[in-house]
Amino acid sequence: MRPAILALFLFASACDQTVTFTVTQSGETTVERGLELQCRLAALNIGRFSDISFEDTQEFENQGVTKEDVKSAHLIDLKMRVKDPAGQDLSYLSRVAFHVESPGQSKALVAEQDSFPDNVDTVTFRMTGTELAPYVTAESMSITSEVTANGCPDTDQTLEVTAVFEVEATVQGLQKAARMATP
Repeated sequence: MRPAILALFLFASACDQTVTFTVTQSGETTVERGLELQCRLAALNIGRFSDISFEDTQEFENQGVTKEDVKSAHLIDLKMRVKDPAGQDLSYLSRVAFHVESPGQSKALVAEQDSFPDNVDTVTFRMTGTELAPYVTAESMSITSEVTANGCPDTDQTLEVTAVFEVEATVQGLQKAARMATP
């Protein structure tokens, strides 16, 4: 097959192809111990969850994907755990909700949890299935939280929150290769 025809064939077959991959973001925050009357958590300020740029992630780079290639994105897993000190739980929390925000987009609920059992240091959140492509492709994206607490931890706690996103994007690398092979 002649190189120009092969390149055209590769380009045409790649136009509708997509690749699906995951992007993991983790962040930490500290919840200070306090008397119950003093403990009025309204939000968790989780480092690395403000001004997220998916395009700068290793996962996007590995796939050869830019934000313009994104067709769909969803939060598929979100966990919160007590990282330090060991043996602590999250039972002082009543409800935690995570929202996604981007310029030009409405704030949207992406995950929530209202069950924080005694003696459990890691909690998995319920996902809402919100389509995140408009947020992922915006100039910036943040994940914010709303917290309702029924007390405070006995000691300062370092919490780690890990979010896993599933991203579907067009296969641009094959298309770029086909264009370069065309004389």
